[in-house]
Amino acid sequence: MNFAFRGALDGNGFRIKNISSQGTQYAGLFGCVWGGEIRNLGVASGNIQVSSNRETGTVAAGGIAAWVGGNGNIVNCFNSANITITATSSKGYVSAYAGGIFGTQWYNPRKGTGSISQMNSVTGCYNTGSVSVTAKATSTSSTGTGAEAFAGGIAANYYGSYEQKGLSRCYNLGNISATSYSTAGAGGAGAAGIVSNTYGSGMYYCCYNRGNISAEILQSSTTYGSNACAAGIADGGSVFDCYNSGAIFAKEGGKYTAAIASGVSFTSTAENCYNAGDIKVNGDIAFSAGVAFANTEGTIRNCYSLDIGVPCVSEDLGTGAIENAPALTDAQMRQQSSFVGFDFVNVWRMPEDGGPPVLR
Repeated sequence: MNFAFRGALDGNGFRIKNISSQGTQYAGLFGCVWGGEIRNLGVASGNIQVSSNRETGTVAAGGIAAWVGGNGNIVNCFNSANITITATSSKGYVSAYAGGIFGTQWYNPRKGTGSISQMNSVTGCYNTGSVSVTAKATSTSSTGTGAEAFAGGIAANYYGSYEQKGLSRCYNLGNISATSYSTAGAGGAGAAGIVSNTYGSGMYYCCYNRGNISAEILQSSTTYGSNACAAGIADGGSVFDCYNSGAIFAKEGGKYTAAIASGVSFTSTAENCYNAGDIKVNGDIAFSAGVAFANTEGTIRNCYSLDIGVPCVSEDLGTGAIENAPALTDAQMRQQSSFVGFDFVNVWRMPEDGGPPVLR
């Protein structure tokens, strides 16, 4: 990729129908958006596909853009196209990223590949299309080989900091899946309703997922350990006023692999969140949690999960703290009084159909 879109674009609510974007390295409405701002633009239907068979490298796809960065903004954009990546490496390591709005920030058009750049904010965006990523490494060598597959309803890879605004008011309704296969090397599979791979201090505000999320890793290696991770919101960062009602599934198959599923996040901080979706794991080494899998140093506060037989917060706590994180019955999930700490004036409301709280 030798150039990027660097300006400001206001789509004024324009919708692009029947998009057909295909590539061997990247695909999307834009290949790369660097700095500037895109707002009020949607991809209403069609297919976005990357099919790659290369020795090594990174491939990406997104409804609005495959790669983003340069402290730009994406505001009030949506995707309803189906996004698919199938990436295979016969000699090296392949990383594949696909998201409903953008794929990854792991790119700098001035330097080539491999440099992280931040986004300032992603606000008011949503995805209703399916996002599917499959990455395979077929080399029999265990040195420098492997496959990573990441799929997210909004983004696969997001890099943020405390100085930035983060992701806010975003949601996903599409089915999200990631599958990784490695013959001899390392690997990993991550899928999430909002972001499947968080770098830095990603911040998530007022987001929700209602799509089905699945991650699967199939590995023949007897040397490297890898995980299949599925989450309703994100794999890390800090999550505030978010919820999941989609089904979460993680599966592992290999000697040194693990399946991890969490209703909200694998996070260090979560406040005023809940999970109402089903959570399942499949494998010899498997972990699951209703809200947060691992709280290494932050606080889980006023977070709730439908009682489905898994802990609301895992026992892997590190130095973190838990302040009010109970499992609730179905009847309790429908009562406003059960959600202590939630702001029902400005942020949350109880729906007319009698279900759990929803965001205003």
